[in-house]
Amino acid sequence: MKSKSENLIDPNLDQLICEEQDPHFGKHPCPCCGDRKAGDRYDCKAILRYQSAIDVLKDYDGSPIIYSVCPDCVSNFQ
Repeated sequence: MKSKSENLIDPNLDQLICEEQDPHFGKHPCPCCGDRKAGDRYDCKAILRYQSAIDVLKDYDGSPIIYSVCPDCVSNFQ
């Protein structure tokens, strides 16, 4: 497992905010740690160190980017 400072989303990632309590199955690599194993994924929004909890990473059209991350990353970034 990578440390909190090492992730593939952004070097300034501070927190992942998950909207749902139950995971879903994902077969793609985790976008945060790069783990290639299929398994549980949680849909989360990313908060950077210099942002507030209201300010999440947004797409070019202004909608929040949702990352389907593994349970290890969820626990690492809460």
